[in-house]
Amino acid sequence: MPSYEYKVVPAPRKGLRAKGIRGADNKFANALQDAMNTQAAEGWEYFRTDTLPCDERQGLTGRSTTFQNMLVFRRIPPEKARATPPTTLNARSADEQSDKSDKADKPSQSPAEMSFEGAASRMRSETPTLGGVTKNDPGHDAPPPTHTTPE
Repeated sequence: MPSYEYKVVPAPRKGLRAKGIRGADNKFANALQDAMNTQAAEGWEYFRTDTLPCDERQGLTGRSTTFQNMLVFRRIPPEKARATPPTTLNARSADEQSDKSDKADKPSQSPAEMSFEGAASRMRSETPTLGGVTKNDPGHDAPPPTHTTPE
C-alpha cells in the first residue's frame, strides 16, 4: 500500500468570474475548479473536503469557534514515485506470459459474462437439498416423500 503526503488548503469562499459564466453557483464552481486544477498541475490528487472547527480570538478575552472548509489533496512523495518505476506492457513476468497463453486457448468473455457464469455455478453447487432431492435433479418435480405415523 503506497504512503502519501497530504496538502490541505482552504476552500474558496467566493466565486471566480470568468467569461461566459453567470450565476453565483457557477462562479463558485469555477473557483473550486480553478483551485483543484492548480493543485493537480503541481501533482496533487484531490482526496476529500473536510469541515473543521477553528477557535479564534474575539476581542481581548473572548473566543469563538468557526468552521472552515478545507480541501485535502494527496500524492505519492516524489522520492518514492521515482523509486518504483511504472510497469509497462512489455515488462511482464514469465508467470503473466504463461497465464496469457493459457487464456488464449479459451474463448474470450466479457467480465459481466464471467461473473454471471461464476455466480450461476456457485448457486448450482450451493443449492440446498429438500428431502434428499436437489433442485437440479431430474426428478425434482416428484412429490415429496410422505411420512406416516405408526399406529
